Amino acid sequence: MSNIKKVRSTRPTKIFLLEQIIKSSGLLNAAMIGDLYYWICKGESPWRNAHDFADWFHVSDQAILNHSKELSERLQYLSRNRTRMKKGHRGAYSYCANKTPSSKNLTDIYANILSNASINRDFGEFDPNCDEYKEIPTVQLLLIDTIELVGCYKQAYILDRISWALVAREQEQLFFRSKQHFDEWASLGDKTGQRLLKKLNDNGFTFTEECNGQFLVSARQDTSSYEFFTSYMADKAESRKEAIAGWD
Repeated sequence: MSNIKKVRSTRPTKIFLLEQIIKSSGLLNAAMIGDLYYWICKGESPWRNAHDFADWFHVSDQAILNHSKELSERLQYLSRNRTRMKKGHRGAYSYCANKTPSSKNLTDIYANILSNASINRDFGEFDPNCDEYKEIPTVQLLLIDTIELVGCYKQAYILDRISWALVAREQEQLFFRSKQHFDEWASLGDKTGQRLLKKLNDNGFTFTEECNGQFLVSARQDTSSYEFFTSYMADKAESRKEAIAGWD
């Protein structure tokens, strides 16, 4: 009997990113972890070809292979196994959690994110005594459609982060003390956020200005990113109101 396994990966619409992973291990690692632990916390061992991730994130297959090895061997965030296909070709990797403290920590975090059992632990911060739902996101979302829109997972992350913050705070602009403050907020390292933001500006997705010593950032409201977060926040606000009504 052949040991060939048919592997079909589900293309995600959104990936939950942990800021601690972005800061410590980089954005691509955080995106791969976000996709894999989504399925791991659902009790599955997801299969991924390098080309799956490469296609979603617009990077090379080799870049994915390098990061997959780093995640499993150096960082030990998860374990992986690879099938031997017919005629000696190598198949896809199967990923699962392991017994390391870092893997256990990720499992706990993503299990809480996916269960979303309590609105007091919903994906951000808000005033529980206020009927109006105004969220400050603490877990970030990366949308695959935004990557398709801008052609770069890093630029997509910046655009999604800006769009969510604008919608969540009900503001037309985000106010930063300086460009350096924006870089700190983006969590991508020295001046990386600024470089990505300039590319978004050049392509008309975002707008910036300096006024009264502040650095102001805004985004187009007709992008798939802004429209997604507008709908996303409206749905969450309605769910929260229903939950509050149920407490009475």
